[in-house]
Amino acid sequence: MNLIELVRLNNRLAELTVSDIQQDADNRAELIIHQLDVSIAGINNTFQQQLIEKNQTLQQSFSSFEQDVLALKHEIQQQIDLLGNEWLQRSYARYEQQLEAKSAQTVEALGYHHNKPICLNAEIETMFKTRVGAYNDWHYPAMVIHPMLEPFIHEMVASDPLYIVDESYYLIDPTIAQFTQQYQHRLRPYVIEESVDYPILDRLPDEQFGFCLAYNYLNYRPFEIIKKYLSELYQKLLPGGVLAMTFNDCDRYQALQAVEQDITCYTPGLLIRGWAKYVGFEEIFCYQDSGPSVWVEFQKPGKLTSLRGGQSLAKILPKPIAKSK
Repeated sequence: MNLIELVRLNNRLAELTVSDIQQDADNRAELIIHQLDVSIAGINNTFQQQLIEKNQTLQQSFSSFEQDVLALKHEIQQQIDLLGNEWLQRSYARYEQQLEAKSAQTVEALGYHHNKPICLNAEIETMFKTRVGAYNDWHYPAMVIHPMLEPFIHEMVASDPLYIVDESYYLIDPTIAQFTQQYQHRLRPYVIEESVDYPILDRLPDEQFGFCLAYNYLNYRPFEIIKKYLSELYQKLLPGGVLAMTFNDCDRYQALQAVEQDITCYTPGLLIRGWAKYVGFEEIFCYQDSGPSVWVEFQKPGKLTSLRGGQSLAKILPKPIAKSK
C-alpha cells in the first residue's frame, strides 16, 4: 500500500471502536442474567452460572480482539512513519527549490504564490471571525502573518498595536490599503526572511503579544519551517497568549491528496502537535472538516496581564469607497 492508502485505512480504523460494542454486549448480557429469578421461577441455577461464565469468556474475546486491532493500528502507523520520512524530505527539497526560484518570479507571482484561498462557508467563516475577535484586546499587541486580503484581520483592529508580518512590502501593502490613513499609521509592518539556519522573527519583541494569527500560510511550509515558527512564536507571546494557525494535517488522507498534487507540504499532525507540546504550548481548540486544512489554537501557559490603564476611544472603520456619479 502507498502512503495515502495507509493513512486512509488508519483514518477509517480510528472511527471504529471495539469498546462501545463490548460495553453494549456486556450490558445486555448482565440484563439477561439479572432477569433470572431462580427462587420464583424454579429454574436450575446452573443456567445462570453458565451465562455468567460465558459472558466472561465473551468479554475476554472482545479484549483479545481489541488488542489485535491496536496491534494492527501500530503496524500501520509504523509503515506511515517509514514512508512519511521520504515525503518530509521531498517537501523540504521542493520548498528550497521555491526559495531559489523566487528571484526569477515577478512580483505578481510572488504576491499570490502561497495564498491559495481556503473555501469556507458563511457559518465556518463567522465561527473563525468570532474566535479571532475574542482574543483581541487593546491591552495587548497582536500579530498576523501573511494576511493579504483574508477577512480575519478586520477582527484584530482592537489590538494595540497590530503587527503585519510578511515576506515583502509588496505582500503587506494590499492589507494596509484596506484601512483609512489614520489607522494605517497605527499598524506595524515587518518584513521577514525565512530560514532554517537563522531566526525568522528576531526583529519582533519577545513576550509582547497576546495573540498571533497565521491563517492559510503554514499550509505551504515544510515541517522544519513550521517548527521554527512554533518555537519563535512561543517566545514572542506573553504568558497566556494564543497562536491560531491553519496547517495541512497529513494524518488525514484529504491533506495527502493536496500533497500528491504538489499544492501543499507533507506536515503530519502528530509531528506538529508533538513539537508544539515540546516547546511548551497547550492545544486548546481544533476544528477540522472534510477538507485538508485544520484550524488549531495553541496557548502559552500562564495568564495574560497588562500594565495599561486606558486607551483613547475610537472605532476602526473600513476605508470608504468613492461612489460613482
